[in-house]
Amino acid sequence: MEPAVKPFLVIAHRGASGAAPENTQASLRLAMDLHADMIEVDVRLSRDGVPILSHDATLARCTGHKIPVDSLTLEELRRYDFGGWFSSEFIGEPIPTLEEALHLVRARVPLNIEIKTDGAVSGETEERVVELVARMGVENQVLVSSFDERALQSVRRALPRVKLGVLYDGRGDWQAFLRRAELLKAAAFHPEERSVTSEMVRTFHRSRIRVFPYVVDAPERAAEFRQWQVDGVFTNYPGRFHNTSA
Repeated sequence: MEPAVKPFLVIAHRGASGAAPENTQASLRLAMDLHADMIEVDVRLSRDGVPILSHDATLARCTGHKIPVDSLTLEELRRYDFGGWFSSEFIGEPIPTLEEALHLVRARVPLNIEIKTDGAVSGETEERVVELVARMGVENQVLVSSFDERALQSVRRALPRVKLGVLYDGRGDWQAFLRRAELLKAAAFHPEERSVTSEMVRTFHRSRIRVFPYVVDAPERAAEFRQWQVDGVFTNYPGRFHNTSA
């Protein structure tokens, strides 16, 4: 039997990325220590086809090196420091693989895997994610999301039971994204927080699709969303929401 669904989920955005370097094991561990209800990570492929955690397509912001992530093998990526940019406390923090992240959070907290497809070979990233999720048998512990509809379609065909999330950056008609989510049988809709309206929330709920805005770091904003019956928020600071996640 699956556990009861919490009425309002606190989802750690790239881990507890307000207090630790994003998309690292340190960030994931801190999110779990802060009792996040779910953790979101971004996934790309290394040159040798390993799913790794990285939001950006290059290493520039997190290492200072303007090198495309997918131009380096995992072994080469491991030579870079992904923590020192954040603070000296995290110097030497390596880039994690998705497999390492899944092992770390397994049986403790669900993982939202956001598939990044910009610059990737068509279909390859989602194929590798699907292979890993199936091999590890964690279909019930993950929610796979993306801005790329084709990637989500591919995941849906390969893993009919896995939960999907449709991302929306606030551009375009959100009702078109509702139709997309319905066709995909998506469990969730992830809109940019400034685009959210009470009408949007009510409409998605009528289709039994949960709404999780990103990124919400102010408890007052989260309280406003709760009045609209929003199902939870993505936040860089999960520790701020202990009193609102019950």
